[in-house]
Amino acid sequence: MAPPKNRLISLKEVAQRTGSSLSVLNYYVNLGLLPVADRQGNKRLFIEKEIFRHLQEIHQLRREGYPLRIIRRQLQGQTVP
Repeated sequence: MAPPKNRLISLKEVAQRTGSSLSVLNYYVNLGLLPVADRQGNKRLFIEKEIFRHLQEIHQLRREGYPLRIIRRQLQGQTVP
């Protein structure tokens, strides 16, 4: 039996499920904080588990006072000072 594929989700769905605004989510995408998995026309799609994990980590680091440039490094696998 083949492993289940990762479910793709639109940014609009993410906004609805998290209560985050589309403008903030788009800003995170443009900064490279949220990786785009696929595109269908104008629609950017994200791996469901991955985007929620990234958002959780972003929110945690923001609560700790880290700027977005440091958070981007952390999400890319570099250590936070």
